[in-house]
Amino acid sequence: MAAYQQGGNAANVEDIANRILKLDPKHVRALAVVTPLERRRATQGQADGRPGCVTTQSLDFGLKALPGWKKPEGVDDATNRTLRDHMAAIFNGAAGFTALQEGRR
Repeated sequence: MAAYQQGGNAANVEDIANRILKLDPKHVRALAVVTPLERRRATQGQADGRPGCVTTQSLDFGLKALPGWKKPEGVDDATNRTLRDHMAAIFNGAAGFTALQEGRR
C-alpha cells in the first residue's frame, strides 16, 4: 500500500486498502487511506449513495482504533508520531466534515 502511495497510484492504493479492510475492518492505516477518498467522493455527492456523506463505518473504526494503534516494526518514534498525527487529522477532519454535512440536512 505504501509503495503505491509513494508512486502516486491512487487506484491501487484504494484497492489494496479495501482488500486489507475485508480481512481486518479495523486496520488503522487502511482506514486512513479510504477515509479521505470517501470524504472526497462525499464532497462530490458520490459517497455511499447519499450526497454529502462520508461512510461512517471507516470513520468510526478509525477514531476508535487509533488510540490503541501500535507502532509498526522498524519505524522510529518520530516517524510514528508523524504518522499517528496524520491519521488523527484525517479521522478528525472527516468527523468534522460529517458533522457539518449532517447539520445542513
